Amino acid sequence: MKEEYRGHKYKGTSRVRLTEPVIADPADERRSLFEHNVLAWAVVVKGITPRLSTTGLPEQILAVAKGERTGEEWLSYAHLLAIGMRQIERHLQFLKDVGFRNPAIADAATKFFDACNTAVVRDLRDLLEHQADYIAGEGRKPHLVVDLRQPVSFGGDSTGSEELVWVSVFGRQYRVDPIARAVEALEGALREGRKPLQEGGDAMTTVTLPVPGKPGLTLSFTEEHARELLAGLLTREKNSDAHRTVVNLLRQALQQRERL
Repeated sequence: MKEEYRGHKYKGTSRVRLTEPVIADPADERRSLFEHNVLAWAVVVKGITPRLSTTGLPEQILAVAKGERTGEEWLSYAHLLAIGMRQIERHLQFLKDVGFRNPAIADAATKFFDACNTAVVRDLRDLLEHQADYIAGEGRKPHLVVDLRQPVSFGGDSTGSEELVWVSVFGRQYRVDPIARAVEALEGALREGRKPLQEGGDAMTTVTLPVPGKPGLTLSFTEEHARELLAGLLTREKNSDAHRTVVNLLRQALQQRERL
């Protein structure tokens, strides 16, 4: 008499294993997730930095006047930059606890931490995250404020050997190009030899969004998340070229996966 139970076959008193259970290493899974999120935020930081370096305050004011940009967009760039740096730093702290995959990542992470732990980055975050406090006269570092009426602005210059990029808050400038270079080096180290994040045995769905005048922006999703994103986009407005482009790219990526 044969009996099957939880993947094992019994025949008489003997037992034969039908399949060898695969037990994933929790540390490896966490490491892969941490690396994936660091790479995602690195793309965000890298995508923002070029927009800052080519835009000084006069150009920003002119763009707003022409209706090409809004003041809220400039502010969102600064906040997204600060959030991206903090997210990368936090994920790297946990990744360090799990263990870096190779010495190159450990070295790049150390340089990123060094760039983050400067007064420039700490002060920039403080001003961006507590603007209301400073306006109310309750900020922790009032000496950082030059002029409360000065809006958030960006600028940059080239020395020939490197691009200088700064963010200005309340009239004081903070260079962010060193941390942008640290992010770029970190991204390169993480991508080297990295296996795609897996879910249910399937690789990630990758979509490259076109960016006018710049390299495309590549984003990766699990198949489930890609389908959820597509469904969400289909419920929203459909009249813009950008909307149609993103929808079509997601559809093509998912169809390509189905053919594999």
